[in-house]
Amino acid sequence: MKKIKNNLDEMQEINALKIAERSFWIMFFGLVAAILVQSFLCREKVLGYVAGETIVLCAGGAYQVAAGIRRGIWDRRLAATAKSNLVVSFICSLVFAVIFGVINYARYGMGKIALESAAIFFLAIFVLCFIILSVMLIFYKKKQRELEEEDGE
Repeated sequence: MKKIKNNLDEMQEINALKIAERSFWIMFFGLVAAILVQSFLCREKVLGYVAGETIVLCAGGAYQVAAGIRRGIWDRRLAATAKSNLVVSFICSLVFAVIFGVINYARYGMGKIALESAAIFFLAIFVLCFIILSVMLIFYKKKQRELEEEDGE
């Protein structure tokens, strides 16, 4: 197969990468917003209405994470530590538990049940998120060691 010539100079290449990154995040959070809106508006069979968006969101997120870890990249701003995993898990769990509670309250109108279900949801998501981030951290650190050994040789 013939290699296609790149017509971009270095600055244009950097700008193209920035545009691609921003586009990814716009689509990523657009899918999150679509899932939330459809979940809020639909009374029954929510999973059926948001299955397509959920699959695309999960596939894009999984690829982003896997590709970054495979290349030894964790994050631009967050340190690769258990403490940052704990904070991220807490914040994400809190945000989604509040959304879950609001959707349940709007759907069923029972405040106490919505609050209790949101608390259980928070705990479950917090534990799951922290475990997943911790496993990813182990893979990341292993990849970092491999890359450092390659550079040392």
